[in-house]
Amino acid sequence: MPIVDAFLAVQTQWRAFPLGVAGLHWQGLDYAGVRVGLEQEDIALTAQQWSCLRTMERAATSALNGVRG
Repeated sequence: MPIVDAFLAVQTQWRAFPLGVAGLHWQGLDYAGVRVGLEQEDIALTAQQWSCLRTMERAATSALNGVRG
C-alpha cells in the first residue's frame, strides 16, 4: 500500500509531449516533481520501494500510450 499511496501522491507529475492531432505521448514521471511531491506528503521510499514505483510508472505509461502487453 505505501507504493500505491506514493504513486497517487505524484500522479500529476507526468512528462508528455504533443503528437499533433494524434494526442500526447506520455514519457514518464518528472522525477524532480516526484521528489517534491513525495517530500510534501512526507513519504520516504527505500530503494526497493522506488523500484516498485518505477514499475507502476512503466505500467501506467504503457496504458496511457495505448500499448498492449
